[in-house]
Amino acid sequence: MEIETLLVYAVGASGLFASRAFVPAFMSALFMRYGSDFPIIGNMGLFEVTGAEPTWFTSDIAMTTMGGLSTMGMLSASDGQYIESTIQNASVMDMFPAGLVATVVYFVNSSRNSVMQVLQESDEGDELGIQGILSWMDDLWSTFGVLVLFLFPFLILLCSGALIGGFFLLARRAAKVEERSKVKCGGCDEQVSQSACECPKCHNVSSTVKGLGFLGSSSEETVTDLVAHKLNLVEHKRCPVCATRLTEKSPKQSCAECGYSLFSEHPTGMAYSDYIGGRLGGVMFVSFLLGLVPVLGLILGIIYFRIQLVGPYRMYIPLHKSFFIKWILRLFFFLLIGLQIIPVIGGIVLPVMVLLNYRSYRESFEEGLA
Repeated sequence: MEIETLLVYAVGASGLFASRAFVPAFMSALFMRYGSDFPIIGNMGLFEVTGAEPTWFTSDIAMTTMGGLSTMGMLSASDGQYIESTIQNASVMDMFPAGLVATVVYFVNSSRNSVMQVLQESDEGDELGIQGILSWMDDLWSTFGVLVLFLFPFLILLCSGALIGGFFLLARRAAKVEERSKVKCGGCDEQVSQSACECPKCHNVSSTVKGLGFLGSSSEETVTDLVAHKLNLVEHKRCPVCATRLTEKSPKQSCAECGYSLFSEHPTGMAYSDYIGGRLGGVMFVSFLLGLVPVLGLILGIIYFRIQLVGPYRMYIPLHKSFFIKWILRLFFFLLIGLQIIPVIGGIVLPVMVLLNYRSYRESFEEGLA
């Protein structure tokens, strides 16, 4: 294979590996070993098995390992040792494109993670479903992009270039927006969030505090009720003192910037729980109206009550507890969803789902306060 063609394949593959590391590797090995047996595609002569394929990459052990890692999305220490040992059998020409891909993948993945971090910080529980959709798109891109790379390498090269440029620009823009939203503290010139009640360094009290927007970023609205604002900060997983983003999935944690201990007193945690619980009646009424609309109303209703009632509790519940609650409720809801298409009766399905979610997540949250 000519070096120019090799470079096209190598750089084109970088965009695929940046989304899902093991899926494109597994698909590449699959096409190398069994490509000629695929219907239609095999007749094109692109994947003829010549015996020159790198056996360390297309062996049973390698393909089984990559197939398993594709489903888990993780690499263990033993897998790393296996890969390290098999790479020693590769030639210099095998290592060059691999090194090029690895370098480009690193930079693309860094930019991609910066963009995804903004979404995760704004909607940690993926109540809007945006992160889930992007995850499916990643899977499709990584799986079928490899096939397109073999058929139309320059097309994938252009797509990867657009992907790299897009992630880079979005990551830079997100960083600039976050930095521009900060203001200088009047006491020590520290850059602080406009939504902060105090400076995390000198604890100077801000005279003008800005509210929060829909996804937790500072808005232009000036806060008049500091008590409600602090509860709103906690709801968006921000420190109620300095507005720094909190990282742990636990009600008991300390702010990394100012050291404030969240929910250190049980009444404080209960005040937050009651603040979220005060929405229950309104959410159930809106859910009933949405439940009267088949399918679309159900989808919108689920998103609505997850944002209003589930997310504010779930972000402070440890992952293993949250996972258990989610799947128990999900199995029960499969039975309820079938009733949603029945006129009038369908209207009670969403309120029932709302009440069950609310009770389950609130009880789990309050257990963590004890």
